[in-house]
Amino acid sequence: MRRALIAGLDYYDTRPMLSHATADAQRVADILLHHGDGTQNFATSVLSGKDEAHRISARELKIALLDLFTKDCETALFYYSGYGYFRQTEGYLITSDCMRDDDGLSLHDVFAIANKSKAKNKIIILDVRHNGPVIESCQDAEKVFHEGVTLLWNDQIYDASETTSRFTKLVVEGLQGAAVANEWGEITPSKVYAYMDSVLEAQEKRPLFYTNTKTLVSLRRIQTNQNSTSEHPSTHTKIAKQERLDSPSNLQHFERSNLVNLEQYQYFEPKKPKKEERFFQMMKSYWYLWISGKN
Repeated sequence: MRRALIAGLDYYDTRPMLSHATADAQRVADILLHHGDGTQNFATSVLSGKDEAHRISARELKIALLDLFTKDCETALFYYSGYGYFRQTEGYLITSDCMRDDDGLSLHDVFAIANKSKAKNKIIILDVRHNGPVIESCQDAEKVFHEGVTLLWNDQIYDASETTSRFTKLVVEGLQGAAVANEWGEITPSKVYAYMDSVLEAQEKRPLFYTNTKTLVSLRRIQTNQNSTSEHPSTHTKIAKQERLDSPSNLQHFERSNLVNLEQYQYFEPKKPKKEERFFQMMKSYWYLWISGKN
């Protein structure tokens, strides 16, 4: 069983309305509902705070989050689009009823609920608008997130002229198939991030990406390779190695995006040089030593 809670909040009692959060949330819900072949993917629940009549309180959001993460399922996914507030190491998802910046749903509570979940895989996708500084690093993420948790986080300054979120647009495009699927036609969070990284300009800020998983986490299947004779990765304990990126430039982008514990992150295990390459490297070293001795 795969379950998803999708929340998009446009209406706020004390803040300017957003113009696209609910529409972005609905696009995410629609793409997650079915695989590419039309079969059921996630059972989705949508919280749409589109106007005053549909305002969403912090209590309502927390109850829905508890319902998502306390039930026994294979994968639980939480997506949020709306305002957020951050100060130093604290963060809050702002809901419609918030009177103060720190009235919303604490990120500490969100992460704690996810950590305690019985779900094998816990995926959190945050698309946040804010008016101040944000958490710039996830260097202590390994202390915050337990095994099985994946975080994909975008934050940017509120812009009244914005009509859609580019972050969510890229997430949906990736899930539709723009992201490179693996041999079994499955799109994983790392593949979605890699797609974003390839599209964004060099000067553009990357979303924050962190995962603490040992097995394949599939968001959506777009095709099935009927001719593949390989064993499906879900049968392997070290499956994450199937997801490594071989491009050094992409690897640097992941490092620049505050990906923590890179050495332990099995998705991006560097390829070992071939025997011939090691031989020529060794001969090159000997040649340099010989030249230095001659001089």
